[in-house]
Amino acid sequence: MSEPTKVEALITNLTLKNDAFAVVPKNGESIYIPPGVAKAADVISGEYRTVTIIPNNPERQGQTKWMGIFVDPPATSMPEAHRSSTEDQGPSLDYQQLTEKLLYILEDPDLGYLTTAEAAKELDVEVMVARDVLNKLFNERKVARADVHFGSNKRACNVLWAKTPEDFL
Repeated sequence: MSEPTKVEALITNLTLKNDAFAVVPKNGESIYIPPGVAKAADVISGEYRTVTIIPNNPERQGQTKWMGIFVDPPATSMPEAHRSSTEDQGPSLDYQQLTEKLLYILEDPDLGYLTTAEAAKELDVEVMVARDVLNKLFNERKVARADVHFGSNKRACNVLWAKTPEDFL
């Protein structure tokens, strides 16, 4: 067995049973992260995390070469820290600026509501950054959220955001 190695990886998928999968952006190799490890690390699809890897079970190496045995916690609580350090991060806006801009956008009476992706486009940030800012605003009771489900109650297929619940009607 080879020595455990740490790599920066993009979490690409999280199953309903908490199995997670990641990819190493530098070489495209895939990583399987068992449910106990994924759940303990509270991984989120779309974020970058440092993963300690070992070679996967030889019977499964055709599917995924590596297995994650530990996922480091995020460097900070701000979502920008989860993005790759080599990734172009666009204009640098702090949380306060993003919050103010988003609340201003949602004040538009003709707008109604936005999806998370539309909010990200308006803010010129990654979807994961917009999602984290919107969720923080929702927890602070500054925006309303509507989860749209189709075919399953497990995960919303769309999340809509507005200034007030009445904006969805």
